[in-house]
Amino acid sequence: MQNRNNQKLNAYTFIKEKILNCEILPGAYINEKELIAQSNFGRTPIREALILLGSENFVEVRSRQGTYAKQITKKDIENLFNLRKLLEPAIAMQYKHNLSTQKLLDFDEQMKEFCQNSQQHKNKQLLYTLDIDFHRYIIASSNNQRIIDTLEPLLQETYRIGIFNSLVNTENTPEKTYEQHKQIITALLCENDTTIHDAFLFHLNHSLSASLMAITE
Repeated sequence: MQNRNNQKLNAYTFIKEKILNCEILPGAYINEKELIAQSNFGRTPIREALILLGSENFVEVRSRQGTYAKQITKKDIENLFNLRKLLEPAIAMQYKHNLSTQKLLDFDEQMKEFCQNSQQHKNKQLLYTLDIDFHRYIIASSNNQRIIDTLEPLLQETYRIGIFNSLVNTENTPEKTYEQHKQIITALLCENDTTIHDAFLFHLNHSLSASLMAITE
């Protein structure tokens, strides 16, 4: 039983990474036979993994058509970023004293190094991992598991949207992302709530705009 459960979870991780990294594009048909051929998993763990991913809204089953990666719509993007704009600035302002100065400076340095390394510019997975890890750290400063659990799916979907943006060339440049993060970090270090709020909205609105341009529905 334990081995079967492990296989399901491993298959879940395998498929989810393909969806998040847009190896399976939004709205694309998910071929179970291809997934089995690409992995060491059998039909049962693949199907169980897809059911789990469906419960998390990463895949959808269309009647008499099959299973598809969840489409990204303009409404989805607007709802996601509007919720982030409501919650993230409030969390940062409320829990700013829990943030480590050194950790914030480390995030700044990591993004700066990415921008300065021309070889890394093509590594969109690293860029968006850095971005999401930065936001994840600020959210985690709340030490409130309900807050963390509420926002984690939004961050994962934001990562997927960012990767998709990069495929259609509507994304923020790494330099713009770095400058926007730097504004947030500076505001947090100054502990100025108005500046924190404005810096978050500036960053999230730029991401919202880039994401909406990627959708041609």
